[in-house]
Amino acid sequence: GLQFQVDFNKDDFIGKSALLEYKNLIKNKEIPHKRLVNLLLSDESSNNDQNPLMLWGSEPIFYNNNPIGYVRSGTFSPSFNSSIGLGYIQVSNKRITKKFLENNIFQVDIEGEKYNCKLSLSCFYDTSNKKIFTS
Repeated sequence: GLQFQVDFNKDDFIGKSALLEYKNLIKNKEIPHKRLVNLLLSDESSNNDQNPLMLWGSEPIFYNNNPIGYVRSGTFSPSFNSSIGLGYIQVSNKRITKKFLENNIFQVDIEGEKYNCKLSLSCFYDTSNKKIFTS
């Protein structure tokens, strides 16, 4: 994340060997790549106007029925009429890219039940301003 802030050409400094070792482990995919992602609940059942499902934080995120991360923060979005959140995910032997997130199915566990969700590296927003101009 902050590699651009470190000058690895500089003479020895405290932590340099540990940072270089960690950098090589990530490069060789020996340590899973960890990313902050945006999350949007996408299940039809989650969009109940009377009692919408809420993300509060600490809900596990699943990929292929395996936990890969958790929600750090969540809230309800009136623009999408669904819960949105931020979470960290880590997948073994996979780079977390836009294509990976678009081509796979993810779920979040809310109160013991799994619901489908969309994950994205960029934020969700209403590009056409449908909600703003709808009266």
